[in-house]
Amino acid sequence: MIGDTSPTADIVAAGDNLYRLQTDGEIRRYDGHRWDVLWCDKQQKTLSITACGYQLYRRQEGKVWRYAGTPISGWEVVDESEATVDIIAGDWALYKRHNDGSIWQMTLI
Repeated sequence: MIGDTSPTADIVAAGDNLYRLQTDGEIRRYDGHRWDVLWCDKQQKTLSITACGYQLYRRQEGKVWRYAGTPISGWEVVDESEATVDIIAGDWALYKRHNDGSIWQMTLI
């Protein structure tokens, strides 16, 4: 078993990183020894996460955020669409599925 037994909603791996979304919306990264908290706000619960390379993204109602490298405060908004219901990252793009079934690509730099 890796780390503690906190309730986990989802895990994603990218590069050398393993990320965990807990059922309470908290996001953690495993450093090989312990889980570091990257995001924790019970009022703005994270709905899903995705990662590619060394980029981590989280989706909340109406916003998609990219992790910029500093725990808790190091997040930047990359999309503000109320229609986004799912996200997945791949190489240099972030893909979003909207509530009408359409798929959108965001090219990332």
